[in-house]
Amino acid sequence: MFIQLKLKEPEKWVKAREAGRVAGVAFGSYASLFGVARWRRSALLGMVLCVAGVIGLWGIGFFSRSWSAG
Repeated sequence: MFIQLKLKEPEKWVKAREAGRVAGVAFGSYASLFGVARWRRSALLGMVLCVAGVIGLWGIGFFSRSWSAG
């Protein structure tokens, strides 16, 4: 968290975000991600894969002790 506070945004990103505010574009919002049909399916699939990975790793970590203890 402390590292994040010390990091500065790249100048290119700051300029793009300011140009987006002038044009009325919402950067980084879920509405802009799911609003475009081209990216909707890929975004949902990516989120499902991430959730499955986290649940899978949690399950392995949680149940591996009972498997190895016999």
